[in-house]
Amino acid sequence: MKSKIILKGLQIKSLKKARKLAKALEVIEEECGIHHVKIVIKDCFVCGWIDLEKLNKTPMERLLRDILSH
Repeated sequence: MKSKIILKGLQIKSLKKARKLAKALEVIEEECGIHHVKIVIKDCFVCGWIDLEKLNKTPMERLLRDILSH
C-alpha cells in the first residue's frame, strides 16, 4: 500500500509560507520513513502574486511547485 498525504483547504499567502509547507512535508517524509508518498492537495488557494518558479531550492519545493502549478 502506498502512503498518501491529503491536504485540503490550504491558503498559501507567501513564498515563505510555501517554503515552510515544503519543509513540513519533507520532515514528515523523513521522520515517518515514507519513501514513496502521494501528495494530494485539494481546494487550495495560492495568492496570485507568488512566483512559484522561485519555489525551487529543494526537491520537495520543486515537487510542491509542480503540484500547485496544475
